[in-house]
Parts: sequence; C-alpha cells; structure tokens
Amino acid sequence: MKRWTQATLGICLAASIVACSSDKRDDANARPGDTGAAVGTAGANAERDFIEDQLEDGQAEVNLGKLAAERASNAEVKAFAQMMVRDHQMAGDELKQAATATNVQVNPPAEPDGDHKDAQEELAKLSGPEFDRKYMNKMVDEHEEAVSEVEKKADSENAQVRQWATKTLPKLREHLAQAKQIKETLDKADNPR
Repeated sequence: MKRWTQATLGICLAASIVACSSDKRDDANARPGDTGAAVGTAGANAERDFIEDQLEDGQAEVNLGKLAAERASNAEVKAFAQMMVRDHQMAGDELKQAATATNVQVNPPAEPDGDHKDAQEELAKLSGPEFDRKYMNKMVDEHEEAVSEVEKKADSENAQVRQWATKTLPKLREHLAQAKQIKETLDKADNPR
C-alpha cells in the first residue's frame, strides 16, 4: 500500500513539474496580460471585431462623404466630404491589407448597420445649410469615437493592426479638428452676435 501511495505521489509530482515547465515556456512567450491560449483566441477575435468595425465605420464615412459632396451647400463641407471619401477609402484598403498580412479573416457586412443606415437615411432627406449642420455634427461625433477606438489599438498585440492604428491616428485627429472647426464656423453663421 505504501508503494502504491508513493508511486501515485511520484506520478502526480512528475505531472505537476511537466505542467509547470510548460506553463513557464508559454509565459516566456506571452505578453503582459496574457493568460494563455484562450486569450490568444480572444485576442484574435478582438482584432477581427476591431477590423470589421473600422471597415464598416470607414465605409459609412465614404458613403456619407459622397452624399455630402452632392447635397452640401457650404464649400468647406463639400471639401471635407471629398477628403472623407479619399482618406477613408485609403485607410480601409490599408486595413484590409493588414488583416490579410496577419491572416485575420474579416467579413464586413454588405449593408450598413442600423446606426449608419439611419444616419444615411436622415441625411438623405436634407439639403443646404440644414444638411451641412447635421453632417458636420455627425462627423464630429463619429471622429471622436474613432479617435478613441483607434487610440486603444495603438498598443495592439497584432503588429499589423498596431502599425495601421499608429499611422491612421494622426489623420483621424486631423479630421476631428477640421470637423470641429467647420461645425463652429457653421454655428457662428447660424447665430451671429
């Protein structure tokens, strides 16, 4: 009986040593905050979700930019809209390349989601100065959110996503600053003192 207990304890001890050394090897390769394979899968899913969200948001910016290029009455708004189309198409293409380079499979929806679709439908009913104000308000809100989301990914574990975020962030901040400036100009025109 004593030998049985010793043998069982020996096997358990050996299994524990193997498990611990395996954990240490994995820990040596892990980044701070990683807790194992589940995080790797969760991390990949988070990267995929981020990429899909950014592609969807970017496409919404392109669609609204095209609409604004047609309907806006203010020259600054029209120029901003054209910049949105150009810059967000380019950023989307670069993000798709980053996803491909890291084998992240993305499936952006063919149709805009509810919020983007609602914004497009609302703006499509407007024109002139009313369109300009609503569009620029939307651009300020969208770019504040985009800057916040992309800032978080500037520290991504995925090198390609991190590089894209780092490259894209200054342009998003520039868009936000311009959107705020144009919105302020429109607000002053509506409410002269």
